Amino acid sequence: MNKLKEQLADGRLALGVHICMNECAMTEILGNVGFDYLWIDTEHTSVGLDCLERHLIAARAAGVSAIVRVPANDPI
Repeated sequence: MNKLKEQLADGRLALGVHICMNECAMTEILGNVGFDYLWIDTEHTSVGLDCLERHLIAARAAGVSAIVRVPANDPI
């Protein structure tokens, strides 16, 4: 189980930040600040799937959980 899931399962507060830009370096920087998760928004931003991949790689490098808001609930 990852740290965020353990934290939530224990009823502890989890603090995160909203990622809404294409600059993946910010994801790595914010991931190293001490947030419990990063929320990457691909619905209401210009973050595309190619950029999302780089954000996820940066989050993993920083050792922080990433939550992705998908662009649409569309099976296509």
